[in-house]
Amino acid sequence: MTDDETLVFVEIRYRRSVRPVAPEQTITPAKQRRVARSAQHFLLTHGSYCHYPARFDVLTLAGSLTAPDIRWIPNAFTMDDLG
Repeated sequence: MTDDETLVFVEIRYRRSVRPVAPEQTITPAKQRRVARSAQHFLLTHGSYCHYPARFDVLTLAGSLTAPDIRWIPNAFTMDDLG
């Protein structure tokens, strides 16, 4: 998606229960690297977006799917975080 002039890659996580961990805690460094590689592939195959700055957001849902607790975490991680 885009947010003004920023290209946003969104990882969506759902957990019925936040026990033992909250949805955002399931996004490990390995998962972050896979998301970043997917973003790089997207940018290589869709050159019209290469000039956009990019960010990685996380959308979490917890609880019942009919009335989940929803959290949007902008800038959840960056390419620099991946080392």
